[in-house]
Amino acid sequence: AAGGEARAAVPEEVVAAVWPLHLVDWKDREQFEALYAMLGRLPQVVEWHLDRQAMPITMRFQPQRLSASGQELGGDLVFRRRLGFSGTPSSLLPVEFNPCQFERGDDGRILSTLTSPAVASLDLLPAGWSVRAVLDRVARADPPYHALIDTGALVTGMDNLAVATYLLRTGLRGFDACVFLDARDRKMALLRVGLSVVRLEQCGAPLGRRFTFYDQTHTTGMDIRQHYAARAAVTLGKDMTFRDLAQGAYRMRGIGKGQTIALFAPPEVAKLVHTERVVNAGGAPDKVAELREGSNAADLEDVAGWLLVNGMRSERTQADMLVCQNVANVWRKGAYRRLMRMEDQQLLAQGRPSKQLSLQLGAWKDETDTAVSNRVEAASGLEKTLRKRVETMKRLGLLVASDKEDMAKEVEAILQREFGQARPKDAAEGDSSVQLEGEQVQEQEQEQEQEQEQEVEMEVQKEETRVEAAAVGQDYSKEVAALQPFRLRQLAERPALDRQGGYPCAELAVKTSRGTSGALPFPSFLLASRNYYDPKWSTRALRRLKNVVVLLEWVPSAERLALSTEERELGKAAEEEIDRVFGMFDLDQSGTLERKEVVQVLRALDVDVSEGNGALLAGLLDGDGDGVVTKEELRHGLRRQGVYNIQDGRYFVLVSLREAQDLRSS
Repeated sequence: AAGGEARAAVPEEVVAAVWPLHLVDWKDREQFEALYAMLGRLPQVVEWHLDRQAMPITMRFQPQRLSASGQELGGDLVFRRRLGFSGTPSSLLPVEFNPCQFERGDDGRILSTLTSPAVASLDLLPAGWSVRAVLDRVARADPPYHALIDTGALVTGMDNLAVATYLLRTGLRGFDACVFLDARDRKMALLRVGLSVVRLEQCGAPLGRRFTFYDQTHTTGMDIRQHYAARAAVTLGKDMTFRDLAQGAYRMRGIGKGQTIALFAPPEVAKLVHTERVVNAGGAPDKVAELREGSNAADLEDVAGWLLVNGMRSERTQADMLVCQNVANVWRKGAYRRLMRMEDQQLLAQGRPSKQLSLQLGAWKDETDTAVSNRVEAASGLEKTLRKRVETMKRLGLLVASDKEDMAKEVEAILQREFGQARPKDAAEGDSSVQLEGEQVQEQEQEQEQEQEQEVEMEVQKEETRVEAAAVGQDYSKEVAALQPFRLRQLAERPALDRQGGYPCAELAVKTSRGTSGALPFPSFLLASRNYYDPKWSTRALRRLKNVVVLLEWVPSAERLALSTEERELGKAAEEEIDRVFGMFDLDQSGTLERKEVVQVLRALDVDVSEGNGALLAGLLDGDGDGVVTKEELRHGLRRQGVYNIQDGRYFVLVSLREAQDLRSS
């Protein structure tokens, strides 16, 4: 019954077009769409897909995993002497490291700078904002921004080149290039003229006419010179900390010394800052003001305070993780040193890992617990969890008798140092559980999944413009067609099917399983030889379209050559692009462009303009000859094929390889 219902929903003509299953080619999209409509909801098919495909792939897991951390490099496990340097220092270090030496006054200077109304301001994004709305706000700002620093990761679904292209096409008046980082972390520049990409050092645009886009990945540790009075837009995200803001803002190396920033705050971030304000005010929302746009010291300080609180929460979780790593590092060091002292015969037993080897490797093994309890477990304190792990290591024999006393004291010293005094309640009871390290891994996996989703979004955008190149699996005719000859002297005559065998590509159509395909609107100068594809085949058997290997340029008479007067519709997207480019060059808003400006417009629209024909093309566009070009004259002129150096009397013909061989030999 289910199969009958599924089949009844499919039109009969679609059912009739489906090939027998053993003949179906998996590359044939039409056949598969019809099969899916017929069979996709059958319970038997769904069950087979789940049991044989989905579940075996998605439910794979290992009962154990080997884990490691920065302790192996930061501690004295491998290297006896270590030296560390960081531009963003922290006290969360392995036990073997000496305390971090902070530069006195640095944090205070950074906080003072980023909360100064003379340096920073707030720009609140509207409700329902989108990625393109953020880019539009930056590209059309007045006074202009010189950089977009996406610390809040608001720009998603677009790669850096796409962002740079969108910014230049949307606005950025007064800028000649947009600098960005490519997939190989190279500093690249997208030039406005021709939208060509070059290395930054080859850009040539002065600092004042150069815009820079820092994606979220490159808001740390990336130096690109900026104009001394540059103004940057810095985005805020819900998971940011003050360290993230400082890292991004100080991409402007002259901040506070002429360079300024504007903080882009989405409504979600503004709400979080307001909530923090309410908490600090004792829980009276009606008495707490909302964030305001502009350079208000109190608002900037509250944003910085909210970011600092976020950083404290993040560092509390990191500190708990560090305690777990410090404790585990004690028995891991002992296991590592015992492994290094073991002889080969102790490592292997009859070609397999010995019990001693497996025991020592157990110091790096973590159990993967996939069980789901049917009741809510009481939260376990971090100290209690760690002491249980210590007892487990003792039972496994990883705290052996010769090392037991020293190692046990070292573990106890770590626990006493961490838990010897009262801890904040939320830190002791909230996240501290036996799953702490698992949660950290889960957060990393979620971040990776988000990155993969963004990559998928970009791939979907690319797929929308990608032409499917795979041949459709059909029962194509393999009949070899006879060559259709013509006389060479006929090449001096105008093209015609009954003379040279050429016909317009706009008439080229092919037979498909559902009839004859519609023709495509190719230009009139593009022809096809019937030896390449005979028009009669479009109503007969299915035939493959051959790849175009040879394109013949054909001029029947050089005396009859002239710039084409043919006009072709531009399409809505092209019309909008012309309007945008015209507006970018019409700086005085007069609605007209001088002829020298028209040459730059044509280059921006990817029209081939050489040194010799620029003035000629500008003259062609100036329909009334008054020396200036209006937007309507530009549109009308770009519809004419002559602007693109297309000539009446010059043709390009798709020919077969045999035909090209005979023409060459003659």
